[in-house]
Amino acid sequence: MLLPSLVIGGAQEVVCGLARSFARKGCKVVVGVLFEGGPLEGELRAQGTEFEVFGLPRRPIRKLPQYLADMWRLQRRLRQFLLDHKVNAIQTNNLGSQDFLLLAVAHQLKIPVVTLNFQDDRVFPPERTNHVHSRIQRRMYRVARRWASDYVAVSPETKSSLVRQTKVREDQVSTVCNAVDVEKFAAPVDVRRVRETLGLSAESKLLITVATFKEQKGHRYLIEAAKTIVEREPRAHFLLVGDGELREEVQRQVEQLGLSEHVHFLGSRRDVSDLLAASDIFILPSLFEGLSVALLEAMAAGVPVVATAVSGTTTVVNDDSIALLVPPANKESLADATLGLLTRSAEEREALAAAARQRVLEEFSLDRQAANYITLYERLLAEKTRRSN
Repeated sequence: MLLPSLVIGGAQEVVCGLARSFARKGCKVVVGVLFEGGPLEGELRAQGTEFEVFGLPRRPIRKLPQYLADMWRLQRRLRQFLLDHKVNAIQTNNLGSQDFLLLAVAHQLKIPVVTLNFQDDRVFPPERTNHVHSRIQRRMYRVARRWASDYVAVSPETKSSLVRQTKVREDQVSTVCNAVDVEKFAAPVDVRRVRETLGLSAESKLLITVATFKEQKGHRYLIEAAKTIVEREPRAHFLLVGDGELREEVQRQVEQLGLSEHVHFLGSRRDVSDLLAASDIFILPSLFEGLSVALLEAMAAGVPVVATAVSGTTTVVNDDSIALLVPPANKESLADATLGLLTRSAEEREALAAAARQRVLEEFSLDRQAANYITLYERLLAEKTRRSN
């Protein structure tokens, strides 16, 4: 399994979880990390997953001489990595342009199965539709299908986007939905202690969002909605878990709206399950998704959910008895739904949370995801064998 880094993020959580589940099912797993390591190195070590961090610099393609030198070094590292571990199947996760280099190396080494995984609905965001690099990349993915065994999308919407943007055939793309380790969120949590460590009382209404600070996640609409929510419910406190390029911008927005006492920036955390258990509502204000791992975690933790009706999320929340969905980029709807949920009875919120957890248990468990991947790999290996004969 190959991915760019081991920072905390949805794709990284998927890889860590799948590595555990694959190992339980008798598969030998090794993780290759192209660029930087990160906090999830400790998790991989703790669960006994073998991994290598290549540690190559990330350079933009406009710095062409350095970029080409980096790609040459990466090609050598990938080749040695695949040879050392006698790999039968490769799964990439959000590698972008490096997918094509990996495909070339795998083709040379005659690796039987290579799947390229896509995590977001907007494989190429609209603002980059006419960007020369994006146009070239779209064409390359179309050509790369000759060497890739399969493209894998994490939701039906992501598959539709990939087919539409790259013009590959639908039968060349499989859908394997993201999932979570449900048992990880089943352990009892001392909610009072968690709130005390945050400096918040038992009477506070905790509204949590777990997301990287980038445009896709819609934080600015959440903060605009927070202004209305706090005015009508002064006990409301917003826990923003994560980091990213827009964090400082969102912090300035919070200060300008006078919300500093109600919005808490917690950074990247490894105790998300505890924070979810201590929260009253999970809010996901994304503008688009593939299939949010953070959403699945909140549902598995039994937290009532307010989310935007975007790709992936509508696949998971297929009934209004599971969660409340609102239009994206709409602060009024986000505020109204959140306030409405806060005013519901404890029994109604518990019923919503229980239905959400059951939905994850039945359809989005880690073992189910791993089984789907193994079925896919077995089919691809069998097809490869038939063609070879």
